[in-house]
Amino acid sequence: HCSDSSEEIKANGVFAAVDWWYRGLVDFIKKWEWESVMPTGPVEEAFAALERPVEEYDDEDMIIVGDVDKCIRKMKRFADMGVDHLLCYVQFGKIPHQAVMRSIELLGTEVIPVLEKYDPVTV
Repeated sequence: HCSDSSEEIKANGVFAAVDWWYRGLVDFIKKWEWESVMPTGPVEEAFAALERPVEEYDDEDMIIVGDVDKCIRKMKRFADMGVDHLLCYVQFGKIPHQAVMRSIELLGTEVIPVLEKYDPVTV
């Protein structure tokens, strides 16, 4: 999610939406996949250990959320690791429609043009 400022990220409820997404993923795994992966393990104990503040997803680069500069920085890091395609999931949780549209606009007009000119420093 790309926004004009960090304050807008919070106002748009982006971290609440990220939390909703990951909790839904965990619920899906617990209900449909856990027994095939860990048939003897205690599911509740295993997933309780995963409880973390949602901002850690951002800190650990599991998500790309921020203003234009932060999104570009994070995307360049991925490009430097050899990533040449990103799937941007911009409409999730309860992010307001106008915030989703603004994110798409910023990605198209400010982020993508910079990345198109970027020559990754691959490791």
